[in-house]
Amino acid sequence: MFVLSFIRMTELAPIGETLDQEVNNLLELTESHLDIGMRGVPVGTCRTSFVTPGEGVHYCGYPITELAMKAPEDVVYLLHNKELPTPEQSAAFREDLSRRAAIPGDFGPIFSSLPQDGHPMDWLAIGIQTLGMWDCQNDWKEDALNLVARMPRMMGLLFRYREGRADGIPEDDPSLSMVERFTNTLDLDVDQEKLNQVLSVYLVLHMDHGGGNLSTFVGKAVASGHATLYSAMASAMNSSCVSELPTRLKLRILSEENSPLDGLCLDLVTLFYGQKILAQPPSSPLVRSCVRTMRTSKLFERYEKLLREFWRRTQRFPTQMRMSISHQEPCCTM
Repeated sequence: MFVLSFIRMTELAPIGETLDQEVNNLLELTESHLDIGMRGVPVGTCRTSFVTPGEGVHYCGYPITELAMKAPEDVVYLLHNKELPTPEQSAAFREDLSRRAAIPGDFGPIFSSLPQDGHPMDWLAIGIQTLGMWDCQNDWKEDALNLVARMPRMMGLLFRYREGRADGIPEDDPSLSMVERFTNTLDLDVDQEKLNQVLSVYLVLHMDHGGGNLSTFVGKAVASGHATLYSAMASAMNSSCVSELPTRLKLRILSEENSPLDGLCLDLVTLFYGQKILAQPPSSPLVRSCVRTMRTSKLFERYEKLLREFWRRTQRFPTQMRMSISHQEPCCTM
């Protein structure tokens, strides 16, 4: 949902400052910065979200804890319009997304030609670029809304083809919610109502997160060259390939009985030893040895404190924990 970070690109303040204007110096640029890809350099501000120590992430002034249980469509509306919709506005916005939802081409030949072991973010970038080649309005808001409306079906198809389940895919139903369209396409043998509730909360919790990460910066940098929204978004997804954990492996590790890893420890194992460690069975001697070694490391201790504080301050994990308790489901231990 990084799309929402880009819809205001056309509203940027005039570029350039005269020497007599007062400016805030955030960084002193040195020659050593020139060859590190701007690592550690502030590159942009965010108009839609911010974080406070007490209430964590805010979207347009609303704490994430107040938004987590709202329909994702209403939060999309908030990020576009800076206010939550009235019931009438919410219904009209959902109808607008429904009208935009039809995929203007056939992803079958495209997704079936991609290697199933290809990185999911590479698949996603190809999907976004394809949508742009099929139907690009060259209007940032129109293209953003079209992409938001078409992502649920495209993502569902992406997972089906990557998993080798291309047969028997249900028809899309644009009258359903965004999450329902995604899960309807996945067609998993699980409690659909509970799955929809969980995914709705997760989608809202991660719908917007400011401009401080690599993917947001890359998207903005590409957009600044007057690229289409689809090209900017695909570039942002490509930049995420190195930082995204293989989701299915992560879920398998967290769900395995007697796994020595919790959510935080899993992220840190990957940080220390690389993603190849995730290919090992969670209960294997190698993984357990890595965990033991890491837990005795002073560096781990430092990262652990930082990550725990980050998770607490953003309020994302506490919200997920409350949801888990309300559904009487296990959640990652902290």
